Amino acid sequence: MAHFSFSTNGGFDEDSLGKLASQVKRRSSSLLNTAEVEDIMLRIVADAAFTASKPGSTQSVATIAFSYAKRTDYYARARAQAEDLRRGLAAKAKADYAEKPSPEDIEARVAVRAVLRKMPEHLAQVLWLCDGEGYTLAEAARILGIPKPTVQSRRATARIQFKAAWAA
Repeated sequence: MAHFSFSTNGGFDEDSLGKLASQVKRRSSSLLNTAEVEDIMLRIVADAAFTASKPGSTQSVATIAFSYAKRTDYYARARAQAEDLRRGLAAKAKADYAEKPSPEDIEARVAVRAVLRKMPEHLAQVLWLCDGEGYTLAEAARILGIPKPTVQSRRATARIQFKAAWAA
């Protein structure tokens, strides 16, 4: 670890720096390597010294540095949560693509597509957006650029036509 020597406005001796280092390491040991911890500590001390040197500052460099170290914990947790989310989404996507659809599922998809192709395009679009993709009437209206009541009536008509074509 880098050797620090800093003393101004209340002092920042080696003992308090050691406490700061252990606090930063303890709060983020699983997330950061030693070089990252040293880099964070250098930034903390530099920011603390700058803040303490401002006119009217009544806090010592050590006090300010310890408050910055607590913020380091927040940023480390935020990075860890983002990484966990990314890994979770990647694993879910991998699992979704790993599953192969059953032959019955494939046949049903082909049949639905065939029925939708026979329908007028303006009805098939609304039916697919609302019932196939799960969009609300308002979202479908925004996507298609038409009023919500038009989407609602097209959806009702499309459902009737789809049921009739599916039964045939």
